[in-house]
Amino acid sequence: MKKQENAPHFNPQNDSAQQHVVEITDVAFGGDGVGRHDGLVVFVPFSAPGDTVKARILKRTARFLRGEIAEILSPSESRVAPPCRYFMKCGGCRYQHIGYPAQLSIKQKQLSDLFQRIGRIAQPPIRPITPSPDAFGYRNRIVLHGPGTPGFLGLDHVTKLPVESCPIACKAINRELAALLPGLDSDLLIRLENNLALFR
Repeated sequence: MKKQENAPHFNPQNDSAQQHVVEITDVAFGGDGVGRHDGLVVFVPFSAPGDTVKARILKRTARFLRGEIAEILSPSESRVAPPCRYFMKCGGCRYQHIGYPAQLSIKQKQLSDLFQRIGRIAQPPIRPITPSPDAFGYRNRIVLHGPGTPGFLGLDHVTKLPVESCPIACKAINRELAALLPGLDSDLLIRLENNLALFR
């Protein structure tokens, strides 16, 4: 018989009883902030290392808790205002609330952790990440989902989120995105080639 992941007594609807103060100390691969409560790891999306948050627990297993931010009690020094109006709704970006230099440090550590945990390399010889000259406006291809109004996939990777612009896409692609009319028959790839936006 398959063991149930949620503890039998856990009731996510009992809101006040399932909120805990959590200090975020790391970020897991994929973007969830990581802290601890009562000896268990707590994953909190859209938190940043150095945040102290009140986390509303949504899921409890024998090994970890998963929650969401109910309140930011003390923000991290690396926390910034995300420039995208679709952030926390779109499934594409998970780090826009963290400053770019801190993002690079997080991703460097994630790569090192993978080599240590999976490759059993105690001190992996990883060179420092080369930062992009542009933190935004660099992406030269996007995929829009149809049918109907074009959009990206939401956080659940199922629901379609209609969008009018994307801060990480280059200007040429954003111009085409803004000009698109509702009524896609299927998914649409827009890519930049020789300074021209091409459709497929």
